[in-house]
Amino acid sequence: MELLDFINNNRSTNFTKAQELYIQGNYVNALAYFFRALNAAEILNDRENEAEAKKGIMFCYALKCEYDQVLDFSNDLLDNYQLESEQRELCLTAKAFALNRKGQFRSAENILKDILYSDSERVRFRAHTDLGLLYYFLHRFSENQSIELALDNFKAAFSIASSVGGKAMYKATSNMGLTYLEKDELQMALTAFEQSLEYADGDHNQAQTFNELGRVYALMGDLDKSEEYFERAARYALENSKFLTLTYNLYYRGLMQIHLGKVNNAYNYLHTALYSFLEHKHYPEVVVIYKKLSALFQDKNPQRAEYFLKEYHHYLNYIDPLGE
Repeated sequence: MELLDFINNNRSTNFTKAQELYIQGNYVNALAYFFRALNAAEILNDRENEAEAKKGIMFCYALKCEYDQVLDFSNDLLDNYQLESEQRELCLTAKAFALNRKGQFRSAENILKDILYSDSERVRFRAHTDLGLLYYFLHRFSENQSIELALDNFKAAFSIASSVGGKAMYKATSNMGLTYLEKDELQMALTAFEQSLEYADGDHNQAQTFNELGRVYALMGDLDKSEEYFERAARYALENSKFLTLTYNLYYRGLMQIHLGKVNNAYNYLHTALYSFLEHKHYPEVVVIYKKLSALFQDKNPQRAEYFLKEYHHYLNYIDPLGE
């Protein structure tokens, strides 16, 4: 009995430590403690605490962009554990998020539409947010004109964000900015990103917003201010090993170089970002970049453009645009 008490106390201590690290954004170390808590729960055959530890692991993997692991743990939780309604729906949103980021849009959309009318505001916020992102990404690389669907879902998420709390207002305003930027409504995008910066509760979120502000100011013609924001984001990413933030920084710089008509600079930025997106299995961005590179060389180097177009069609097979 003393041994079982010791194991249970150890489980509780590790789980509490994991939660603290998770809140701090230290997901690598949080994972280690969640796994320790899971091992203890498995020894005790404590199914409830097994599920709690696995949920923590799943959400850590989601924030580390390890989407295959998110799918493994979400499926395990949904198939093998008795979860209360909200917790089950949150596992479904995590699964849909991973499918979305991997470009498996049909499956993600089906899951999210099923939980749009949940009793939980937290679930509804997640469902509208992820549906908005789904339609946003779909619009960017396919023939689907889904940007208005993205905006409708982001507005729905924004309407309940203040009730949800946490990072909800940051996410809601940032996503609105993405959509306005895609619609070329630059002043609206600037206002939304400036709002999101007010709600950013850490350097990482600020850096992500700096990337977006860099894009907006470049398109507005203020290249000095654009470079200032891009540099602030890149410096943070390099100093803190936030490689995905750095990848988006390179990607956005490449898009801006296209806008400025600087083909070689655009190629260097986009080609560098491409390999990181491939490593992270961010196939929607991979498809977008190959499409941009093909268009970039269409006039000056048709043979090269044809190569990039073939790669575009190749990676399009990794994703399933709706309606195709």
